Parts: sequence; C-alpha cells; structure tokens
Amino acid sequence: MPRPESRLDPHAGVVQLFAHDLRLLREKAGSPPYRALALRAHYAPATLARAAGGRELPSLAVTLAYVRACEGDEEQWESRWREVAAAVAPETRAEPDQRPPVPPEEPVARAGATNAGRFRIRPGRAVVVLTALLLLAGTTAAVVLTAGTETPRSRRTPAGKAEMVDIHTAADGTVRAWTNTGGFPGWPWSDPVGMVLGQVDPALTRFADLDGDGFDELVRIAADGTTTAWWNDQGFPDRPWHSSVIVAKGAMAEPAGIHFADLDGDGRDELITIEEGVVRAWPNTGAFPEWPWREPVELGEAPSGHTRFADLDADGKAELIDLGAAAGDPIRAGRNTGAFPARPWSTAVDLGPSHADPERLRFADLDGDGFDELISINEDGTTSAWWNSRTYPDDPWHSSVMIGKGWVGDPVSIQFADLTGDDRPHPHSG
Repeated sequence: MPRPESRLDPHAGVVQLFAHDLRLLREKAGSPPYRALALRAHYAPATLARAAGGRELPSLAVTLAYVRACEGDEEQWESRWREVAAAVAPETRAEPDQRPPVPPEEPVARAGATNAGRFRIRPGRAVVVLTALLLLAGTTAAVVLTAGTETPRSRRTPAGKAEMVDIHTAADGTVRAWTNTGGFPGWPWSDPVGMVLGQVDPALTRFADLDGDGFDELVRIAADGTTTAWWNDQGFPDRPWHSSVIVAKGAMAEPAGIHFADLDGDGRDELITIEEGVVRAWPNTGAFPEWPWREPVELGEAPSGHTRFADLDADGKAELIDLGAAAGDPIRAGRNTGAFPARPWSTAVDLGPSHADPERLRFADLDGDGFDELISINEDGTTSAWWNSRTYPDDPWHSSVMIGKGWVGDPVSIQFADLTGDDRPHPHSG
C-alpha cells in the first residue's frame, strides 16, 4: 500500500503553497497512485511525488507533466510556475535547463599509455587522500587514489546509480543498503539504512528491473525453483518491495546459473539460465506484475559457473562476460550486437586478467553514466571498484579505488542494485 504523503503547510511559503495546490489537482483527478500517474506523465513516481513534496520548486517540465497527467490547465500552471520561480531563490528551485554546459570529456589515462592526446599527466600532483565513513564497521577509512591521472571532467546525464546491499541478514531479518550519493570515484555511499525482509539466502536472491521503470525488483529463488518477485514501489529508504508475484516455476537451473539482464535494450531484464553450458533466455514482454515471459530461446553456450552479464558500452544491452575459473584468468567479453532473440553476442575479446575469483566480482554502474564498473569484494575485507573508462572492446577498467572496508563474511552477501531510480524519466511512453 502506498505511503501517505507528509503533512504540508500551505502557509509556509510560495513553494509549499504550489505543492499543496498540485496535491489538490491530483485529488480532483481522483487521487491516482503515483505509479499510475507516472504512466501518464512519463516520469518516475518518486519524481512526481517530490514535485508535490513542498521542499523545492519542481522543474517546469516535471510540473507540466504532473498537470497533464491530472488533466489540468497546462497554460495556467506554466504561468503559475513562472510566478513562483521568480519569487524564490535559485537554490530552491529545480530547473534543469539552467545548468551550465558540460565541458569536453577527458578520459582517465591508462597505466603505461603514452598517447598524450587522450590524457594529461601532472607529474607533481600529490596523492589525494579521501576520508570516508567505514562501510561496514562504522569507523573512518582512507581511500588513496594514485597520482598522475586526470579524473574525467564530465559524465553522461545520470542514468541510474547502483546502491550497495548487504543481504547478510540479522536475527530480525534486517538487511542493510547504502544509498549511492553520486560521489564515485570518491566515496559514493550515504549511511546505511536497514530494511526488514525476513530471513534471506543471498545465494538465492537477485535484483532485476522487470517492468522497465528504473527501480529494481527483489527476486527470490526457492529450493523447488519457484521464483518470486516483489515489486519496487519506490519506497526506498523504507522497505521498497511489495505485492509479490510468482514469475517462474520449476527447477530451471542451479541457482548460480540463474541471471537477469536486459538483452534487447528495452529497459526490462530478461530471465537467463545457464545449465550444463547452454544459455537460455526468456524474453520480457513487459507484462509484469503479470507473467512477463515469452517462450525461451537458446542462445548458444557459455561456462556455467563464471559467466556474468553487464553493459560495458552504455547501449542498454548486456554483454556476455566470462570471468575465468580463478583469479588471474583472462576476462573475456562478447559485445551485444542487438540480435536478440537470436544469439546477440559477437566473438569474445580479451579484457585482461581477472582481479579475483569469480564469486568475488560484480558489475554495476556506480556513477550513472550507463557504463558498468568492475567491483571486487576482496579477501582482506575491502571492496574495490575499477572505473569503466569507456574504451571497450579494449580493456575498459582502470584507476581502482576503495569503496568499502571492514567487510567480514561470505562475499555473495554483497550485491548492487538501483533501488531509487535516480529521478530518471519514466520509460513507459503509453
């Protein structure tokens, strides 16, 4: 059930009065849930709810989308918005069209490279020490970045930054999650929040965007193969998952061989299994929370125990990645050519040696540029991330930084998922 909106005093100021009147407009439209409103407005439910939150003036684009979805008078509301915008300080309004132009992109230098046209070296640059909250122990830690390479001065418009989730449940069934603040390659996490999910086996838990709204659902695999998904209703940092439905039945594969990834770039994750080296995928029809899959298709062969799926080139379609059987083995990745439901991957190319055993490696977009980073849950309790420098099919990962310290436990407990949507426009176009 959606959470009630917070109390709002319309007499507190012009922004609060504006938000109050937006709420009245929604009430006149029959008080549709924000998820239903999002389907009409084409913005995420959290963005629309924040527009009527009264903390800041929403952008004109979001305001008009909200009004349009409620069948209000757009011309009248645009005039009203401009009056309020003129009356408030710039820092209290959110108008994306007023941001300064993005400077030219400047890639990070590859270790040992000599092409001066691609990066600049400052030999005298000092080592930068970033002090950050200790991820899992609660104390402070120092993150040391190697001197000599430039951090890129621009990134793409945020496309969804992954939160970190610790599924090592406490006795009361609480798991922890760290909101991604956008600070990567610096320390990207806020303080952890607890979510009561009940006892959860990390090896049987997945996160996947099944409906294409940018918010990852929680997926659990039972011992008999029954797979249940909890819809993410954008309630993070409170418990965001509700309305569970069964999305698969029967023992499709061993749990380690069950994956979710977007193979066709439509924003919705397919169900993928690797059983006895054979890859099968169930195309996602977009019907979730109804049964979302078409009949499965075979996509050739891949190693069962150390295959992963990640978007290395920001085209929205997941590459197939073989991590090798052990640390030091070469990582090989086949580009997704867009041919799905036929086998979509080209011949794999070598991306350099693996940094750790496969069970310790993850892929996730930490900075919202659409390119997945490589992450390692290390044996010494630290967590390292290699920024994706956008050079795939060459080796894309360089300039590793520490993003966690003090972890003790099974590395399978640490996963990454986009729980907040990061204010992305709603992908449904009606």
